[in-house]
Amino acid sequence: MKSINFDVGLKEFMINDDPNRIVKFNPSDYAIITRFNEAQKEMEVLFAEMQEKSANASDLEAQSKIIEEVNAKLKASVNKIFAYDIADTVFGDLSPMAMVNGTPLYVLFIESAFAEVKEAVDKENKGVEKYTSKYTKKKETKK
Repeated sequence: MKSINFDVGLKEFMINDDPNRIVKFNPSDYAIITRFNEAQKEMEVLFAEMQEKSANASDLEAQSKIIEEVNAKLKASVNKIFAYDIADTVFGDLSPMAMVNGTPLYVLFIESAFAEVKEAVDKENKGVEKYTSKYTKKKETKK
């Protein structure tokens, strides 16, 4: 069977300078913004549910189950945003809800990754402008 091969824009990123923790995603994929928006809405619902369940959880086992459920859903959301299974590499054994200086780990990762997304999208937009300007200038001169 023949294969169609082309560059899909995947870039590799090392997590916290650890060569054993490499993730791949296309930072210039515009759909990442849509997936992030969808995941953000899901996370809002998830945290509302978690607060309600936590208020009713009377023992450590019940609280532990809630945390496991939230961790799994957060990791699934991160994977959905980046369209690849990267959450285990990013977070390792840590909970995505682990706090670092008052900010959840998953937020720190998404903010860092989105800095790469912004840079890549800005660069790609300049390329698109350069490409399309060839055609828009031709139309303008014909008027």
